[in-house]
Amino acid sequence: MLNRRSTLSLLPATLMVGAPHGAAAQSSPPTHDVLELLRPEDDPTFGPLISGQSNIGGAVVGVGPSRHEEIQQAFRILLDAPRGAPLLSVVRYFEQIAKTNEDGEKFNAEWKSRSNPLITGMFGVTGTSPSSGDQTSWCAAFVSTCLYIALLPNEYTALSGGYRNFGSDAISDPKEGDIAVFSKFGPEGTKGFGHVGFFLRNESRNGKDGIIVLGGNQRGSTGTTGAVTEAWFASESEELYLHGIRRIPGV
Repeated sequence: MLNRRSTLSLLPATLMVGAPHGAAAQSSPPTHDVLELLRPEDDPTFGPLISGQSNIGGAVVGVGPSRHEEIQQAFRILLDAPRGAPLLSVVRYFEQIAKTNEDGEKFNAEWKSRSNPLITGMFGVTGTSPSSGDQTSWCAAFVSTCLYIALLPNEYTALSGGYRNFGSDAISDPKEGDIAVFSKFGPEGTKGFGHVGFFLRNESRNGKDGIIVLGGNQRGSTGTTGAVTEAWFASESEELYLHGIRRIPGV
């Protein structure tokens, strides 16, 4: 019987059997071994600061148990993911998901009452369990999942700060598909909390510098509390600042 626990524990194996795309079937060596998945508390920089804590949003929706048929559908979506495809093709695959639950809520966004099993399932790649359903901050879990499906090096982390020193610095010459990492100001940022997604382009709005990011746990114009979509982020806002843009190793 499938449940949310089995979704989390079986996700890496589920993605393993996804159909590879052409010559890309050979995996690049990951930053960490997938069999030794890292929890946020295991991060060498931030682990001692966040032990026993979770980066949980304030919303109280999306925490109820998923239905059996919804978990089955989430597995099917993961099995159909284009394993070994170019990274942005993988990310766009999740952005363009049109399948919905019986309430008309898409599988690539947070739900109003029940937990979206596709979102919570992504935490399986990171070795963590989302303690607040699909309201647990899932931007880093989404990045880790997409890198895994694309057969690229990976930090396997659910903590956005885990990508602050990933790969090489690309802030001076960012390219589409680089990883944009934001930090919160103050103590939360020191603990590794913030936001992470895939850089698309620079864009200024209302006289403020910023970038367009394609990622998970973003509202954009979706009308949800968080979805896989494009969104504009100021380089510096009241809550976040752009910590860096990182080039994926070997890309």
